[in-house]
Amino acid sequence: SSIPQLTWKKAVFTDNEFDFNGSKLQDTTSVLAMMLISSARQQFSEKIATRKLVLEGIWNRDHIDIGLDFDQEGFDNSFRIKSELDFLEDGTMLKIMPSRIRLLGKPWTINPENRITIRGTEIDFQQLELTNDGRSMIIEGRLSEKDYGAELRVGLKDLTLDLINSLISEQLDGKLNGEVRIRDPYGNTSFQNNFRIEGFSVNGFLVGNLEGTNNWDPEQDAFVISFLVERMQSRTIDLNGLYVPDDVENPLRLTA
Repeated sequence: SSIPQLTWKKAVFTDNEFDFNGSKLQDTTSVLAMMLISSARQQFSEKIATRKLVLEGIWNRDHIDIGLDFDQEGFDNSFRIKSELDFLEDGTMLKIMPSRIRLLGKPWTINPENRITIRGTEIDFQQLELTNDGRSMIIEGRLSEKDYGAELRVGLKDLTLDLINSLISEQLDGKLNGEVRIRDPYGNTSFQNNFRIEGFSVNGFLVGNLEGTNNWDPEQDAFVISFLVERMQSRTIDLNGLYVPDDVENPLRLTA
């Protein structure tokens, strides 16, 4: 079937095609199905538009092959992602297969050992990592409702901020290193992060080197914050204190 234009919230999809074929294998409960969705152009905001979107899924028994392709307009960003979804006896496993990912004209590689396993409320991330010439983004670890010691880590290494310029109106520059650690998102959540940006600039204006930490303190029900900016070997901002989200009138308690 065809739909010339489809609007979902603020996103507009143009020249859309949908195709679905399915059959039940005789004398079994197994299903063989194929789904294909294509869209010529997608407008998500004034800044973000993509084209040549193709989503394909082939379901055979307890296994689904998934393909997702699209390009971003105005930038040399393209995605040709292949993945596999398997239904296990006690959960579901997703694995991203060798794919072609280009960001600002540079190829990024997915770690072939990656996988995401979901068993109830427990989610296990293994080596979900993208790399390019020494730069990397990784998600690894485990989120669990029963095991408070389980931890999810998001790590960023030597990322240049121009990677996100295709998503925002400002032009950023600088090199980012940092990590985020999360425990127990289902109850007494623990959240920590630290980062450093070297040579941070906005639209060509040099702000300086930024460094900060943000750790959740369950005893105080507050984030413990430390943030500083150095420009031309001079510390221009140095903040320490708390952010108390439950205090509506005065959530920030910082000293400079």
